[in-house]
Amino acid sequence: MNIKYSVIVPTLNEEYYIGKNINAITNKRDDVEIIVADGGSSDGTVEAAAAKGARISNTEKGRGIQLNAGASIAKGNILFFLHADTLIPENTFDLLDDFFPNENNNICRFKLGFDIDNHLLKVYTSFSKFNTIFTRYGDSGIVIRKNFFNSMGGFKNYFIFEDVEFLSRVSKKAKIRLLNAEAKSSARKFVYNGLIKNQIQSFALFAKYFLGSDSSQLWNDYFIKKNKMKKSSLIIFVRYPVKRKVKTRLARDTNDEFSYDFYKICTEEIIKQARGLKSFNKYLFYTGAEEKEKIMSWAGPKFLYALQEGNNLGSRMLNAFELVFSHYAGKAIIIGSDIPDINPDIIYEADKQLDNADIVIGPSEDGGYYLLGMKKVYKELFENIDWSSNSVYNSTVETANKLNLKTIELKMLRDIDTKRDLDEWLNDAAENPLKRTIKSLTQMKS
Repeated sequence: MNIKYSVIVPTLNEEYYIGKNINAITNKRDDVEIIVADGGSSDGTVEAAAAKGARISNTEKGRGIQLNAGASIAKGNILFFLHADTLIPENTFDLLDDFFPNENNNICRFKLGFDIDNHLLKVYTSFSKFNTIFTRYGDSGIVIRKNFFNSMGGFKNYFIFEDVEFLSRVSKKAKIRLLNAEAKSSARKFVYNGLIKNQIQSFALFAKYFLGSDSSQLWNDYFIKKNKMKKSSLIIFVRYPVKRKVKTRLARDTNDEFSYDFYKICTEEIIKQARGLKSFNKYLFYTGAEEKEKIMSWAGPKFLYALQEGNNLGSRMLNAFELVFSHYAGKAIIIGSDIPDINPDIIYEADKQLDNADIVIGPSEDGGYYLLGMKKVYKELFENIDWSSNSVYNSTVETANKLNLKTIELKMLRDIDTKRDLDEWLNDAAENPLKRTIKSLTQMKS
């Protein structure tokens, strides 16, 4: 069987996601037709999609309408309906290439995952393996033979719940197979509304749908963001503590045992203090995929978890800010986890100062910075910087000045990378409850 895929993506103001979505597809299979069925975006969605080589179908607003419009011009014999904020699994086309040569297989979907992890979200996604009307959605992708799709009459022209209705109708004619891979959908609605509140709202929408509410009203209830204040987000970069992998410069001046204990004590204190922050969504970005379960067990359920992605510190920070702002953050602040003098007062102060500034930055004595806050992403702040040098802070401020950004500087703190840094911190006059613990540790490990 000669398989030709057409991926159909309905969009409405998805400028942030559409380029990432298309890249995720073309990086895995470059001969796939991508059709963006746009419902009247007012941002740069259409331009971004066209620049990536997608075919554009301009149509009326409404997901069912948009999906049908895309399907009507698709050249492929396999249709892949995919939401703009969903990224396909790495082995997508290997699985599909194995699935569709069997003529008895007409339709399949993937498991549902999210672009962040959380203890409660893991519970929600675990239900996606079940084949019921309440657990299968377009969020995880719907892949179907075109002739079978046409025989089913396509989607209803619903604004929303077109996937629920279609899959319910199809399940009476064919088995909907579940492929063993996760499509990663954005958790932005969960973060914006609250992890529990969003589920309650979803159940309420389901009830209205089953009671026959108009789909355009359901669309407004689901997609139109309420005029409530966006929460601030705190980003903490962490590494799970392992000897000889944390504070390695400090270890050279002391020993592996001390540097491990020092990092673990400081990081656990910051995590403890972050748990108590009010009016913040709190993210922990970890360094390797193998760390995820350990990090989640270590830090607990109060955090949203994501992998640091990028080939240097700047790209990793940029990707973290972009993800957090895609979740409708009003302001975002990033900190490291191993500077002992960071405390809630500093974080609250940075958040307050952002009301009157474009960026807030906290300089560290080694020439870097321990905190950076902003109200939108400025990519230039993370480009063309030598991240291993003592000029990081100056280069960042210089770039901010060139962009005409109003910058507010916080007080300077000490980043402890050497024995000298440690001794100066222990002997300075600033009070910190960790000093007694660290001093005892130095005496024990000396």
